[in-house]
Amino acid sequence: MITVYKKLLNIASKRGGYFILLDPEKLPTDLPSFLSKVNDANIDAFLIGGSTLKQFDIDLIIRNIKKETTIPVIIFPAGVHQVSQYADAILYLSFLQSHDPYYIIGAQAEAASYIRKIQLETISTAYILIESGNISSAERVTKVKPLPRNDNVQIINYAIASEILGFQFLYLEAGSGANESIPDKIITEVRKEISIPIIVGGGIKTPQDARKKIEAGANFVVTGNIYETNHSSTLFKEFANAIHN
Repeated sequence: MITVYKKLLNIASKRGGYFILLDPEKLPTDLPSFLSKVNDANIDAFLIGGSTLKQFDIDLIIRNIKKETTIPVIIFPAGVHQVSQYADAILYLSFLQSHDPYYIIGAQAEAASYIRKIQLETISTAYILIESGNISSAERVTKVKPLPRNDNVQIINYAIASEILGFQFLYLEAGSGANESIPDKIITEVRKEISIPIIVGGGIKTPQDARKKIEAGANFVVTGNIYETNHSSTLFKEFANAIHN
């Protein structure tokens, strides 16, 4: 059986990959219509999860998504309540900079038995939040202190530590609705130091910016906020084409 992780590794070895982040609290009113447009755009996976701790029926949401698409659905969790047996995989995140141990290992331990019980595929992912010009919801909820965007040494050290600790992916995040995306220079310098795939998200507003992230060394680019105001299939295709080519 080919796992989601292996599929993503295959993508990372050949070209850039494109993820769309779906916030359960901000899903399009006409979800089937939205998904039909995305299906034509050739994206590589949906990430689903919200940064708040609000309760919602994650099982129902994922089942409704999977009725309309064969695109893999990967959970991007903010808490234990965002785990579902209906997803294809989960980014098993550790918020390395949090001042609250719960988000470094506590929540992961709390969810571990259930994740094993439902046999949900896990992709261990180190999450590093970098300053973006505003306070993100991830920062408010998890008490993660963003690394200064001009402190390349500290960012690189966290990245190297992530690989040494055995994480399968590194997620460089500017935060939802970020004013500024992760600087290309940082991505390039991190890429020189680690071999695991790099996901970059937050503040990426144009296909051209997304392409620059791939050229700088990212393996996967995530967009989220843009879909909340623009459901054009053309836009999704432009992002996918820029990232893949």
